[in-house]
Amino acid sequence: MTVSLSLHNVVRVTANVAISGLPGRVWAILLNGGSAASSIKLTNDADGSGTAVTNILALASQSVFVDFTSLGGVDFSSKIYATIAGLGAEAFIWYD
Repeated sequence: MTVSLSLHNVVRVTANVAISGLPGRVWAILLNGGSAASSIKLTNDADGSGTAVTNILALASQSVFVDFTSLGGVDFSSKIYATIAGLGAEAFIWYD
């Protein structure tokens, strides 16, 4: 079975933010690097202080797409928090 990303929630991230206050699963991440190298780190907590579950890097003006659907998504047993870095960085996260 092929999972369609349109069946999941999607959020645009340009600043550090809680994606979900509940347990969830991340299906894909698109990171668009800004005018400097960029990164997005997802942690299994409410404030970004925990251990990184995913950490994705993009060079300046480059995009990186990571699709976790073939793995059944990445499980977050507590919460989902995104920490983004890099001038002009933007990410899209598909989750539920």
